Amino acid sequence: MAPDKFTQRQLNWYELPPYKFDPEAPVDALCLEQAYRFVETCLNSTIAQCANQYDVPLDTLEALVCDRFIFRRAGTPPCPIEWFVEEANDREVEPLVLPNSPDFPQRVGEADDNADISLTLNRSVGSEIA
Repeated sequence: MAPDKFTQRQLNWYELPPYKFDPEAPVDALCLEQAYRFVETCLNSTIAQCANQYDVPLDTLEALVCDRFIFRRAGTPPCPIEWFVEEANDREVEPLVLPNSPDFPQRVGEADDNADISLTLNRSVGSEIA
């Protein structure tokens, strides 16, 4: 079977089809914006999935991917992965503060109002159930 006019040779499963952009044609701004939005959505989704799957911090993985893209585009060697690991491990983790704890930040004037509302709601709900 002879190759058709669009593909001059048979492609392996891992090769991309020929790039069809005509360098002589002007670039359409709307098409470029849509392509960018699609790539950004796919990239953000893939980074979040990989961070979850490999149990690594999302912001560290995002920084690594951005670093690799920027340095590849600039043609310079990227930062070593060990640098990102050190940065992620040296971070101070803020303790989790639950809304019911006394350390939870309150808006001005809400400290007493919330207690009265919750007691009123608990009493009214309790009386309706009983």
